[in-house]
Amino acid sequence: MDAAQAELSVIGTRAAAAFPETHAKLRPMVMPYTHSLTDIQGTTTWMVVRMQLMMSLLLVVVALNVAVLVYARTAARTGEIAVRTALGASRGRVIGQLFVEALVLSLGAGAVGLALAQVGVRMGNRLLEMEMGVPFWTDYSLRPSTVLFTVGIAVVAAVIVGALPALQATGRRLQADLRQLGGGTRMRLGKTWTVLIVAQVAIAVAALPAAVNMGWSEIRNATNRPTYPAAEFLEAGLRMEPAPDEGAGTDPRADSAGLGDRVTEVLRRLEGEPAVTGASYSAILPDREGRVEVEGDSASVASPSGYRVRSEGVALDFLDLYGARIRAGRGFEPTDQSDGASAVIVNQAFVTQVLGGKDALGRRVRYIVRDRSDGSGEAKRGPWFQIVGVAENLQANNIAPELIPPGLYHAVPPARAREVTLEVRVRPPTKPADFAPKVREIVAAVDPTLRLGTTYSLDQLDEQGQLAMRLVALVIGLVLVSVFLLSAAGVYALTSFTVLQRRREIGIRTALGAHPRQVLLGVFARVARQLALGLTLGIAAAALIEAGSGGELMGGRGRLLLPAFGVIMALVAFLGALGPARRGLRIQPTEALREQ
Repeated sequence: MDAAQAELSVIGTRAAAAFPETHAKLRPMVMPYTHSLTDIQGTTTWMVVRMQLMMSLLLVVVALNVAVLVYARTAARTGEIAVRTALGASRGRVIGQLFVEALVLSLGAGAVGLALAQVGVRMGNRLLEMEMGVPFWTDYSLRPSTVLFTVGIAVVAAVIVGALPALQATGRRLQADLRQLGGGTRMRLGKTWTVLIVAQVAIAVAALPAAVNMGWSEIRNATNRPTYPAAEFLEAGLRMEPAPDEGAGTDPRADSAGLGDRVTEVLRRLEGEPAVTGASYSAILPDREGRVEVEGDSASVASPSGYRVRSEGVALDFLDLYGARIRAGRGFEPTDQSDGASAVIVNQAFVTQVLGGKDALGRRVRYIVRDRSDGSGEAKRGPWFQIVGVAENLQANNIAPELIPPGLYHAVPPARAREVTLEVRVRPPTKPADFAPKVREIVAAVDPTLRLGTTYSLDQLDEQGQLAMRLVALVIGLVLVSVFLLSAAGVYALTSFTVLQRRREIGIRTALGAHPRQVLLGVFARVARQLALGLTLGIAAAALIEAGSGGELMGGRGRLLLPAFGVIMALVAFLGALGPARRGLRIQPTEALREQ
């Protein structure tokens, strides 16, 4: 990398000396291909880490619950194991059988998981190609190492949930129980079950709230909808191809001026078509993107680097074409396209999220741009722009309006852009896809050197984006529901099993005259102590995780989510204890004494 950068720097210096008007400020930089393709930096990296952390926490919850349920199943089979041992079955044979049973289950689950993962990866590949333009040679697929890893996990799981409980169930204590009690045997798991219950509750409370919050964020993202009739809009990029005889030193401003004249003519001809309701354009502004700061608002700036916004250069009639009404102030005027004009229009999301609902008219904003020409990436402030109007949002989210990004619009003439995006609104029943060939015909007639990119119907783009978000939301929702139900089942099974083990004790105490209320209080007191310890550890762990993430995992909702999950787990645990306790109270005294 260093050698390549040094070589390119020499080439860049020569180019700057040869063509100072156009190359003086250009600095060639060598970057990893993945950075230029997917921009895996900053917040993007944190998003990946956060998602990986959420899945890891859910995996821990699932693994613990499955282990507990299978462990309880093994413990409940101690009678069968005792009889087989008494009939001459060796310890190795019993352990081997339980291990094989667990291995078949875990391998079957692993095979199903791999099949689902393969389907998901293929769908993800298609979505990436449509959404991000990922090259066709970039292939995300299941590798042999992934299959081997899954098989290894299945074997380890079989050892944990099959072999380890079998070792305890066939230990020396079982043989002593057979001799002393004549077959009335069971595993002595008092401390073990206490530890399992505490760990189960703690991990569920620590992991599930953060996972639910992140899953809910994805679900809310999937509710974004355009406020304009997307099925009537056609969109395509438009730029000029340089003439073959033009040299490297050609002034790009001349190309922009030529493009501006041609865009004006293309729009005039499009608006003359009977099937067209209106036509406009938009353009990306390289020096006006990223973050802004508001004049006189330094005390309430969201972060030292300002507010993240979405900026767009547009034609004077762009907002009218999309039906975005001006809620306050005025729309764009022809003078707003002149050099040095400072007028800017913001959307309602900007007023709500950046200005806190305060009056926007007359306020001034400026962009914070990272200067990468010298490789330092130093933040520099641009010129001030004055807010002259507030427009409606061009998208809506009834569940989470705060997810609509703040936006700024600048009136930009096509002569100041090297590339624009044509926005064409067709008149029903004409479909945008059917009108696309006519757009190409008009562009070619104006100037054969104009390059029209791929034409898109905005409802197709919206459908693709919504499909991706809905797919992610559906998968996350199903995972969260299944993990939550599994956690509830694990807590229920643990508390139920521990009380079930005391069924005969409850019957004997009742036979000796203990009041049922006292018996139930004793049972629930023990469950309450276990829950209290688990909840305390879980809340402490969740607080540490939240602090380590800078408050990103729960999004400030920890005060609501943690108590809610604590109450749910407590109710599940008490319900799990109530059934066996009530059945224990109904045991006849003679039956309880005979069992002992």
